[in-house]
Amino acid sequence: EAVLKLFGIPSGLNLFWGKAVILLQPDEEKFRLVEAAGFNSMTPRGVVGLCHQVGPQVFVNIFWSDDQDRFDATLLHETVHGIMHRYHSAARLPAWADEGLCEYIASVSFKSSPVDKERRPQALDYIRSGGSVADVMRLNYQDGTWPGPNAIGYAVGYAIVELMVRQQADAFGRWIRAVKGGKNWEVALREDFGYTIDAFGQTATDYYRRKK
Repeated sequence: EAVLKLFGIPSGLNLFWGKAVILLQPDEEKFRLVEAAGFNSMTPRGVVGLCHQVGPQVFVNIFWSDDQDRFDATLLHETVHGIMHRYHSAARLPAWADEGLCEYIASVSFKSSPVDKERRPQALDYIRSGGSVADVMRLNYQDGTWPGPNAIGYAVGYAIVELMVRQQADAFGRWIRAVKGGKNWEVALREDFGYTIDAFGQTATDYYRRKK
């Protein structure tokens, strides 16, 4: 519902091909076994859940955690990956937006979500200590640079998406639709959101250096 509202999609519309499949495992060992046998994925320890897109289908595999809030946030994060796979096209957003949007939705979807209190301090520390937002925006899945040292990409990606939604929600939606429509994301950022990478990186830096 949060994603539908963000993109102005009629409430209740099913974006999935039939249904998204949620596989809930009782423990990490079963989770990793299903990853290996079902999805040919050798998952490192510490990963709680993953979303897999198989053609038009969406599968979320996750294992139960005694930390209810962390479990809920992870389930929401991975399900948003599935929603975005089905939204408009299967084209993928750049890593910072792909992960940042999932973190943003997981943060705003329920009151006790731990996302903001975990991601925001890390992002603020990185930005205020001279870290480059534009450099994080250039990290990507393809060359293995994502998520950067100490997984900083997730925190900064969350902060970037929060700022885009807060200040220009309509333009953010246009940018998403342009990228999902096949436009290069950097070109779309300039043409549909109004910024180059470096200019938006500086805008985000200035904003979060001031923000408490």
